[in-house]
Amino acid sequence: MYIGSEDFTLRAFDSATGTPLWSYLTGGQVLGGPTATSSAVYFGSNDNNVYALDASTGANVWTYDAGDDVQTTPAVSSNVVFVGSNDNQVHAINAATGASVWTYAAGNDVRSSPAVTGGAVYVGS
Repeated sequence: MYIGSEDFTLRAFDSATGTPLWSYLTGGQVLGGPTATSSAVYFGSNDNNVYALDASTGANVWTYDAGDDVQTTPAVSSNVVFVGSNDNQVHAINAATGASVWTYAAGNDVRSSPAVTGGAVYVGS
């Protein structure tokens, strides 16, 4: 189980016992929810970054600069992480490397979490 906090930290807990496993300190509040796969946890922070951490250890895999606060819960599909940012864009990020795949300019801050279905990405702005 992974929980973000206003104290700038993402924490991992054993879901059966509630025992803390690890924590990762960012440079800003973690307001959006994290998204976990079998190997990684993806989340954004109000320090303008999207993070990929090793799900087992909490070690940083990569950090992506999204240009402004990231308050959305990432969506992951086909090895791509989709996240909205207060830089008025949707960012598509390679899940393995953290490299930008593409960005889409929205009309304003993107504070709704992306949904991916049928090969399309849906967000509100």
